[in-house]
Amino acid sequence: MSKKTLFGEALRRLRRAKEMSLVDLADSIGCSIVYLSDVERGRRNPPSPQKIEKLLAAMGEDDRTVDQVEDALDERT
Repeated sequence: MSKKTLFGEALRRLRRAKEMSLVDLADSIGCSIVYLSDVERGRRNPPSPQKIEKLLAAMGEDDRTVDQVEDALDERT
């Protein structure tokens, strides 16, 4: 499985666990719904570390989660 697909699936699972819609998450970080949908479907590369931090913060996750996500992405490159 590609890094794009793994990240996208993880993002979708976390977003759904937080009961957030794509619209809510996109609005909270200032990006388009299409962009987030493409990331979740593995059509785009994972976002920058800064955008990952914004995504996780918008979903109420802490710095430890940010570090875990970044570590997981680094391991797959």
